[in-house]
Amino acid sequence: MDLLSREECLAILELPPDANQYEIENRYTMLIKRYRGQTDSASMGKMEKISLAYNVLTGRYVEPEPRDPRLETMVFGKSRRQWRNIWYYGRVPFLLGLVGVIILGYFVYTMLTNKPPDFQIAFVGNFGRYGHVEKNTEDYIIEMFPDFESVEVLTLPMDLSSIDGPQVAETDGAIRPADSNLYNYIMKMVTLIAGDSYEVFVCDRLVFDRYAREGAFDDITELYTSWQSELPDQVKPLRRRIDAGDDQRPVDVDPADNFDLSLPILGLDVTALNLTPGLGIYGDTQILTIGVRASAREEAEQFLKNWMLDFVRMHEQQAEHEAAMTTESY
Repeated sequence: MDLLSREECLAILELPPDANQYEIENRYTMLIKRYRGQTDSASMGKMEKISLAYNVLTGRYVEPEPRDPRLETMVFGKSRRQWRNIWYYGRVPFLLGLVGVIILGYFVYTMLTNKPPDFQIAFVGNFGRYGHVEKNTEDYIIEMFPDFESVEVLTLPMDLSSIDGPQVAETDGAIRPADSNLYNYIMKMVTLIAGDSYEVFVCDRLVFDRYAREGAFDDITELYTSWQSELPDQVKPLRRRIDAGDDQRPVDVDPADNFDLSLPILGLDVTALNLTPGLGIYGDTQILTIGVRASAREEAEQFLKNWMLDFVRMHEQQAEHEAAMTTESY
């Protein structure tokens, strides 16, 4: 279109030929207010002319791009120009939505295809370690159960002596700020007990006493009775009362409970048998338990029995570990 002259623009704004910039701005503002909200075709046409004249006078006018006939071709009920505008203004939301769908699909696929471990075992307590404990344990369990595809091995190095040891028997047993790592481990253990289906927990005495009281371990009284004649004499049953009250209380175990046949056997003390060093785990006390939520209960029972009967091999592997440690120390 031919660009309007200055005189034509001033006439549209109803201004004299010698109007200055201030008058142009004021007149434009007044006319905009006059026609604002009027939707009839005459008013809309007048408003369009006023805006064009103002833009020409103030240097804001931009010549429109010439129309490309190819953009007027209709595709699926819309012109190519319309499709181009839709893509230009909608591509970011579209791409973000596409990414969201892909991420959601990935999580759904993972949930549907991610099988839980066939067997879970946790070493919880004040244990030292040597070598590849997780791999040693995983290999040993898969050797025992060749059909297993995955085994999860967890180590939680919890030292509860600061809250359950004899030196704090007369205190409130509270966890101090300096024991933040211990607090994190305790919270992790609470999560395991409440939600995860761990088959076996290998604990030190303090951990066993605290969590046996809370009902974390299954009753293995019948198992021990059926195994007793086959197990080494060093395996000792541990009976405990279940009292899931205030779990912040210091643990105070009555020695007489271990001789009370009305109480369940919740763990087997294999400290004298010294099993765990064969897998690279060292501790002053070693207690085997079955998790109360164990999903593979039958395999957990078989594993405990086979492991205790395999003490000779465990001692041989312990000797190999300690020989390697001696060599590395030089």
